[in-house]
Amino acid sequence: MDILTRAIRKDERNRAQDDVLYGNFMELFLESIEDYLKTSARLTEIESPDESNDLFFAASQRIYGDVDIVSCIFAEEPAFIKFASRFSDEEFDEVDEMVTDSVVEFLNVVNGIYSVQLASRKIETELAAPHWGRIESPSAEPRKVFKVSSEVIGDFYVALSPDEFIN
Repeated sequence: MDILTRAIRKDERNRAQDDVLYGNFMELFLESIEDYLKTSARLTEIESPDESNDLFFAASQRIYGDVDIVSCIFAEEPAFIKFASRFSDEEFDEVDEMVTDSVVEFLNVVNGIYSVQLASRKIETELAAPHWGRIESPSAEPRKVFKVSSEVIGDFYVALSPDEFIN
């Protein structure tokens, strides 16, 4: 077996492992929406977000160590505000520091729980500091993008990759 074939097979194994990790993460993510945002949501895997003329508001955080997973929540302004309002139990009119902090904190809670789940399987991880900002779409090549639809919040997106989305 030549070097190229071994590299391709290793990449295929890594992608299969990522698919399992991402699936487990999204399962927890949906449970967390129900637990913390008190709403249900539908999940659809997509190639990329719906076309939009606006920039998305986004928050991301990296889990690193034995595995690398960057999770990114991004949405247009109304859904981003509603998401933050549901998590914080406060009403917001515009995206400001409180809104961003609320979405970042939700992501931090989910990633923290996921890190504990990974540790129970002897997978050691740490959480990096979160990032936030406005993006046209994730800058990293996402391995998985999901459209999350909630009657209460609206549509928003979650992208997962080994690389950071927000530069």
